[in-house]
Amino acid sequence: MNPNTPSDADVIKLREELALTKKKLEEERIRRKRLKAGLHFTDLVSTALLDTISDALMLIRPDARILRINQAMRRWYNIPEDREAEGQNLWDLLSETQRIQRQKHLASVLATGKPLHYEAQNGSMHMALSIWPVFDAKMQITALFVLGRDISSQKEAETRAKNQQEQLIQAAKMVALGTLVSGVAHEINNPTNFIMLNLPLIEDSWESARPILQAYYESRGEFDLGGLPYSEMKDYLPELFEGIRDGGRRIRNIVEDLKNFARQDSPDLSRKVDINEVVRTGISLLGTLIRKNAPRFRVRYGENIPSIRGNPQKLEQVIINLIQNACQALTDRDQAIRVHTLYDSAAREIRVAIKDEGRGIPEHILPHVQDPFYTTRRDQGGTGLGLSISASIIREHGGRLEISSEEGKGSVFTLCLPLQPPAMRKKILVVDDEKGIRTLLADMLRENALFDVHEADSGMAACLKLGSLKPDLLVLDLNMPDMNGVEVCEWVRTEPDLKDLKIIIVTGYGAASAIAELEKLDVPDVLAKPVSMKDLEQSAIRLLGLSDGEQS
Repeated sequence: MNPNTPSDADVIKLREELALTKKKLEEERIRRKRLKAGLHFTDLVSTALLDTISDALMLIRPDARILRINQAMRRWYNIPEDREAEGQNLWDLLSETQRIQRQKHLASVLATGKPLHYEAQNGSMHMALSIWPVFDAKMQITALFVLGRDISSQKEAETRAKNQQEQLIQAAKMVALGTLVSGVAHEINNPTNFIMLNLPLIEDSWESARPILQAYYESRGEFDLGGLPYSEMKDYLPELFEGIRDGGRRIRNIVEDLKNFARQDSPDLSRKVDINEVVRTGISLLGTLIRKNAPRFRVRYGENIPSIRGNPQKLEQVIINLIQNACQALTDRDQAIRVHTLYDSAAREIRVAIKDEGRGIPEHILPHVQDPFYTTRRDQGGTGLGLSISASIIREHGGRLEISSEEGKGSVFTLCLPLQPPAMRKKILVVDDEKGIRTLLADMLRENALFDVHEADSGMAACLKLGSLKPDLLVLDLNMPDMNGVEVCEWVRTEPDLKDLKIIIVTGYGAASAIAELEKLDVPDVLAKPVSMKDLEQSAIRLLGLSDGEQS
């Protein structure tokens, strides 16, 4: 027997060791497989969790290689769903404009080692972004964590607040302008009246002196009178007197138009209106502007146009705004403006069409021209309020403002007013910053056919609407973030046109001090939330002075 030949015992032992090793290898394979499956599951879970987060998240290497990215960040960078992102270079997935700006941000963090915070916009989305460096044990930057938060709604709120503030400022300016116009009109009236009152005296003096001067002329011959020969002056002076009289009348008419235009009108829209006279007055006020900018201005007044019920001063304001816009739209003095009034018996409505041959309105702008503060002439002093106010006035009269335009060829603005406007109802403004409660209160009041209900979502928005709407009743929440109910009431009581406005306060809770302040402001009607339909309606009917027969 070969001494190197293993014994049976050695073979058995070796087989046992091999079997044990094989078993351990199988166990290791299974463990690794389970570990791999576990890691894959963990990866799926972490990816799912990242994608459910509304904030945009991304982890990248210093060379901009993407390690992890969630769906919110994909949407921010406009990376399609079917395109692989992880493992890709971020710069390869972005547009050139995006890449240049983001490279600057990344370079700043890599150079300073400090986090960077900034805001960016992509279409209608606004994002507040932060880039945080990730360091290793040697304080070397090994990765960068990018976090983004959508602040679009916040930006929209800031824009609305800014617009509301601008509207308040503009409203104050218009009030000041109205006061100024009224004052100037008064000052012009005084010397005009002096001229008109003394002109008959001068005419009588001339008629008394004329026989004497004529006798002198017949006996002595020609002589100068006021630098002209008497034979010419005797016929010229009556023409001068008539010119002075016509000029005085014209000044008086213009001043009256200005006073009417600047007058603070009541919300009553029941006055009789001659639309042709409204257009004549508007054109008269704009005489200088029209002569300067639109020598080819033509107007055609329709015949047998029936009167309507409304507010002539407010309608004059619309005509003035539209004709001003038409003049400003002209690019050449050869371009024409045509104004036409007519009555459409089939539709039972009166129309005023104002057509210009100016620059026209681009198609993408046309849907926005009636939006408050939307203007393409801000650098020229435009406020973007003219068309918005005009459309609002037309709606008050139950009508509409139609606009058609073609860029480079001109525009047509058509004012359409129904012959029989909607029955006049009591206007109520409901103010509450909580939409659900505001809608509920408004819907309650709309159940009564006598109420014309409007809404505002804040105290500041209410102040803006009050000036133009001039409601009969204000239903007001006490606790609001920007301007609370007490502050709104204080403002209302200082405005001459609103100081007697009826007010109902609706509140879920009210401090005794606030209630005391309201009583000082003559606002004793306070209803606790939740408000019943019966209590709210009865309070409104009582404050508006409606009789039982008028209730719905």
